[in-house]
Amino acid sequence: MANDANGDANVVTRPQRVSTAREAVSKWVLVLVLIVLAVEVRAALGHRVSMNKLREVCPEGVFFDTTHAQFCSMLTLFPEESVTLDLPDEVEYRYGWFSLLRPVFNRPEAAVYVTIHRHSNYAMRYCEEPPTEGDLRAAARWAEFDPSLMDESGDDGSGMGFGPPSQGGGPGFGGPRGSRRPPVDPALLALDGDQDGELSEEEINSAAVALQAVDADGDGSVSAEEFRTVADAAAPGRRPELEDDSPAPESATPETAPETAPEASPEAEKANE
Repeated sequence: MANDANGDANVVTRPQRVSTAREAVSKWVLVLVLIVLAVEVRAALGHRVSMNKLREVCPEGVFFDTTHAQFCSMLTLFPEESVTLDLPDEVEYRYGWFSLLRPVFNRPEAAVYVTIHRHSNYAMRYCEEPPTEGDLRAAARWAEFDPSLMDESGDDGSGMGFGPPSQGGGPGFGGPRGSRRPPVDPALLALDGDQDGELSEEEINSAAVALQAVDADGDGSVSAEEFRTVADAAAPGRRPELEDDSPAPESATPETAPETAPEASPEAEKANE
């Protein structure tokens, strides 16, 4: 009995070792978790920092003098670029940061959409919402649009808000994709005498005279501010007479004619006599 007790005391319990396969699986799971975490941090950080920069430059979501390259310089952590809407005069790009968990948990995507004027390569507007089915249908209809069907007012009878590109027309998306006139080079406005969007041979030959007219201070050079003044004066739809703070004139009410007594009939005159 004593020998059995001494034998039990001499037995040393060894901890069970984890199998090699289980160790390998644990390491791979840890690596995958770290990768997913890095992807989500990049998406959240890149989207937030980029949107803060954009809201600081144009809080209303509309650009006026920003090129496509300048817009891209405000994006951080290298977002992926793709085209979402391709129109004759506008191209909408999507700049997105890849995320694995946002679609799974039905969270908003980490992306920003920007509309670029195709011919001038200037940014027009941006938003965070992807295009809807209505936007895609309007874009497809605008791509097949025939300008010869429009009348002089820019109405094709469809009620879709279309108009010629030279007049800032385009599909009336509404909301953040509302149509806006693409930016025009102020120098073109200064030289384009008839404001048809093109420089004729006569306008090119008289460019020196037109530039002298833009030189308001007469110092022999034209500054950006003088060009901007020309652009503001030629902006369509501008009504300078209503830009002051004076109230609008009240409509004149016609003066009421004085009341006249009705003429007495011959029978009444005879009775009075």
